[in-house]
Amino acid sequence: MTQISRTFLRGETIPATELKRIGVYEKLDKSTGFRMLRSMCQLLQRAQLANGVVLLFDEARRTLSLMTTKAQKVACENLLSVINRCNNGELPGTMFLYAVMPEFFTNFATNYPALQQRCGPATRINLNRLQGVKELDLLSQISAKIAVLFQSAYEDFTPDAGILNENATLIATAAIQSSGGTGTRRLLVRSWVQHLNDARFDGLPRLDRDAAETIVDGASEQLRSAEAADVEDEGE
Repeated sequence: MTQISRTFLRGETIPATELKRIGVYEKLDKSTGFRMLRSMCQLLQRAQLANGVVLLFDEARRTLSLMTTKAQKVACENLLSVINRCNNGELPGTMFLYAVMPEFFTNFATNYPALQQRCGPATRINLNRLQGVKELDLLSQISAKIAVLFQSAYEDFTPDAGILNENATLIATAAIQSSGGTGTRRLLVRSWVQHLNDARFDGLPRLDRDAAETIVDGASEQLRSAEAADVEDEGE
């Protein structure tokens, strides 16, 4: 049942008969998606399966400037709904992070007073301070922070710090050399998380350059497949 749950949460196709074994009886679509997300967040925390959930939204592919007025209004209402549900306790232990351009606050939020009130300076993280940082150094910093979070989530995962740092540098270097259309940072995160997850079950190996490149190539293929599926679903 654990494997069925993992497969379902990754968004892979599972027969309805299998889904019933884990208590999922309705089709996941736009009408049920938020309810399912809310239930999952509540279950993870209240059953002490995790301390909480972090949801990351990347707005880079579809900017608000390309949306129709009606679509912008729907996006605003959805965001307000999320904020209000967080405030009233329906999403315990859940953090939403949205990647937006500065224009979001000047050209969009200002059109919706209720949203503007909820998107004050205290809710923003300014990433301009990363300008000028070398890409390898930045990826190494990202890898280190992910490793800390990973070890907090899985307390039994206690890898050798030296090997961990060496592997992080090799994977970051391979991501810089291999990224083509997928984005270096996305590729680094996907590769590094996969490596850490594998190390939880199989132990942490000391990578060489070829092994790091193999990990990155696999992650790159996964990202390309996911992007192609998204484009097909959206009819672009």
